[in-house]
Amino acid sequence: VARIDAWIHKRRLEHTYRPHPRSALDAKFSIQYCLARALTDRVIRMEHFEGEAFRDPEVQRIMPRVRETFPGARLVVVGRDPYGWAAEACRGPHAVVTGEVADAVPVLRGAAVVPVPLLSGSGTRFKILEALALRLPVVTTALGCGGLAVADGEHVLIRPPGAFADAVVALLGDFERACRLGERGRALVEARYSWDGVREPVRAALLGAHHQLSARR
Repeated sequence: VARIDAWIHKRRLEHTYRPHPRSALDAKFSIQYCLARALTDRVIRMEHFEGEAFRDPEVQRIMPRVRETFPGARLVVVGRDPYGWAAEACRGPHAVVTGEVADAVPVLRGAAVVPVPLLSGSGTRFKILEALALRLPVVTTALGCGGLAVADGEHVLIRPPGAFADAVVALLGDFERACRLGERGRALVEARYSWDGVREPVRAALLGAHHQLSARR
């Protein structure tokens, strides 16, 4: 057996892509382990998910050959496309260009991963803050998150163009990591970018400016 291809329903994919289960519990949700075990033993029993059964050498040998694909994945490009470049680049059944939307939140709520592959431009990255506020995992570039108090691997994944696609695919296949990034991102937004988070810094800045102006008079 050189390779095993598995097509999994998109609603369950994020839970079942665990190519390297590290525990019996991980093995229960690993399509790679289940397929390798079924191929090895011709049957799957409860005992295969207990103790150290997931470390079976023969199963471990086969698991790397299991290739997972994402047939249900779809790219949704949100925002203005005045020259039609996005629409031209995203032709096909697996990509959608929405154009300008009045509210991006409903679109974001349907995302598994939010890629922000900015390579030029400036300004505050509200799109990233919106995604983090919704507990969504974000993959972006160093420029894309410039000016935000985010840390790579803690709140978002920061990757150069050459490693960007791999990072998106990795998060699609690692539900737990995606959830961790989303939760930490939400906590950051609440602490630094919510009304409560910015009230005191803004107040302090205004008072400081007022004192400086008063001192000059």
